[in-house]
Amino acid sequence: MNDSADSADRKSLPQLDLSGLDAEKAVQQLIEHAVGLPASDVFLSAENHEGIISVRHLGTLKQLGTLPRDEFTRLINHVKAVAGMAVDQRHRPLDGRWVIERE
Repeated sequence: MNDSADSADRKSLPQLDLSGLDAEKAVQQLIEHAVGLPASDVFLSAENHEGIISVRHLGTLKQLGTLPRDEFTRLINHVKAVAGMAVDQRHRPLDGRWVIERE
């Protein structure tokens, strides 16, 4: 791999600010942002006081941003509901998916 391609891979991705959005709009913007990168996976990780939003881009996990814990919980619950997952399950990692049709 040449040096310019290697340094491009290590550059951080544009951060994504979803603060203040309702859960449905935040998920929509997150998916549109991830598709535009392009990202192969989206990761939502809960920490003590915040939620971390990351994507897999060109084989590397990269953080896009954070949300306050209450907003992150609403976002997670929306994703779980749309994916047909148990919204009340909070003590173990879950894996789910759904198909989004784009125009």
